[in-house]
This record gives sequence, C-alpha cells and structure tokens, in this order.
Amino acid sequence: MQKTTPKETVTEVLTYPFADAKERGVRRETCERFGVRAALSEKDGKTVEAYYFPSCNQKGVVTGFMKQDITKGKEEDGHWLAVGSVSISNKLLGQDVAESINRKRQNLVVTEGGWDMLSTFQALVDNVKGTKYEGMEPQVVSIPLGTKNAVEAILHNEAYITSHDAL
Repeated sequence: MQKTTPKETVTEVLTYPFADAKERGVRRETCERFGVRAALSEKDGKTVEAYYFPSCNQKGVVTGFMKQDITKGKEEDGHWLAVGSVSISNKLLGQDVAESINRKRQNLVVTEGGWDMLSTFQALVDNVKGTKYEGMEPQVVSIPLGTKNAVEAILHNEAYITSHDAL
C-alpha cells in the first residue's frame, strides 16, 4: 500500500521559516522580504527540502504558494506544485513588496521567475551599497506562472505596471 502525505495548507506554510537559498546565492533576508518560505528536513531540521513563493490576490492577501520541491528533479512530477489558490489573476510575484516601497514609481524590473526576481533584487540592492542610493529598494516583480502565461498575468496587472515611468 502506498503511503500518502497530508496536503499542505496556506496556513501551515505561513508558519514555515525563512532560509538562505545557498545553492542560488540568495540570502535569508531577501527570501524574508518577499515572503519566500522554506520546508526543512525532519531528519536534521536544517536542510531545505522545498521553497514556497507566495501568491497574493488583488487585495494583497496570500491565497497560495508555488512550491518548489528541491528533492525532486526538474522533470519529475511534483517539482513545482500549487498550495492553496494560485491564480493567473493574482498579483505578479513580488508586486505586494514593490507596492509597499514608498517612492515614485520610476523603474520596474519584470523577471521571468521567482528565483530571477530574488536574485535581481538582491544584486541591485548590493550594487548600491556604499553609495547615496544605499537603502533604496528596487521595484522588482516576476510573472508568476511561467512564460506561457506571461501576457495574461501582465494584463491582469496592467494598471500597476503602467503606473511606472519605465520598464
């Protein structure tokens, strides 16, 4: 008989910790800024087994997560799964963070995936350390469900995107 694991819930994932994504070079504080949580191994309590990228509805409420199970290969079923409600009509990944930055909407960087968004944000923050721009956060978002759905995701968030001077 095959053993099944209980289905994760959004409420449960919201209790998971934030962690460094060492294999991606993304620091814990960057993951925390974007609400990207990690499931740790039950064996050692330290090894990350999955990352969870939040999906917010148009009111800014987290309704689901895209889970990347890093114990599985890219081609395996379950490498990417939705937990809760992850809809193409939701905000862009990271849009809730970008909207919280209290300054003029000049430049918006749109990336292809969650890891690209985190890496780009972190690199841009690191690039201005020691300059007069230190502490100024870049506005970086990502299409949430892959390039196949990019146009639809952008159209659902057109008002936000066009509120910036440049993309």
